[in-house]
Amino acid sequence: MDLPSAEDSVGNFSFFYSWPGISAYDQMIFTVSNVLLNLTMAIYGFAVVANTAIISVFLKDGFKSTSNISFFALAIADLLVSVIWFPWLMAFHHILYKYMSFFWIEMFNEFLLPCAEAIRSIGSLITAIISLERLCCIMFPLKVKQIFTRKSVVWLIMAALVYEMIAMSTFVAGVYLQRKAFLLYSQRNTTVFSGDLPPDFFLGTEISGYAAVAGFFGPNYVLYVIRDGPSRPAKLSHRKKHDWMKSSIAEYVDGSLTTHAFLRRICNASLPRTNLH
Repeated sequence: MDLPSAEDSVGNFSFFYSWPGISAYDQMIFTVSNVLLNLTMAIYGFAVVANTAIISVFLKDGFKSTSNISFFALAIADLLVSVIWFPWLMAFHHILYKYMSFFWIEMFNEFLLPCAEAIRSIGSLITAIISLERLCCIMFPLKVKQIFTRKSVVWLIMAALVYEMIAMSTFVAGVYLQRKAFLLYSQRNTTVFSGDLPPDFFLGTEISGYAAVAGFFGPNYVLYVIRDGPSRPAKLSHRKKHDWMKSSIAEYVDGSLTTHAFLRRICNASLPRTNLH
């Protein structure tokens, strides 16, 4: 099926493209996807401009409070995520149906995407630090400046950075081990069955799955507990608060295990049954 090139797509301003041999449903799906892709590019472009302006303001005014440090780090994290995604979206938009470089697709999927997820998770942890500081302002108004000093906030942000870099490195290492085991196995076998794959493949799947849960999903739960958690059990008794926290942790563990199983199932289901020799 030959789809029009990027130049033909850009030059046609009609809402629904008319392509012979392609169903109206597929035309609608492509058109909606194209519109959403352009909107996403506009959002990321605005994020680049806005976060650059925020960083410039903080660099000019200085860091007089701990909140300024946190918001400065959060703006850097958001800017990095936008910088990673924005060029890829532009390239994807222009070469999607013209030609596709599989080298850059693999580079994005195996390195840039985990890196973007790690930076986004750092932003979630920084937001959790900001929410925790505000919570301490309410609960311990006289001690909050002793707890959250500029030095302690910097150390917390650095700890979040190190944690996410370790998680991302572990995830990439697991994916590399998985791909290497699969390629070595496919070179020696004409037909590939999931049950016959080497142990290193499943070990890589386990490593990347747990790293994704700990590094990419965990920070969002931490943010949820710190930002939204205290408002829920605020009027509960001490025992009910304890029960609420236990059930919340149990839900997170159950969700993490479900997510890990889901990632492993997708990984196994996406394997080709035959190699490309």
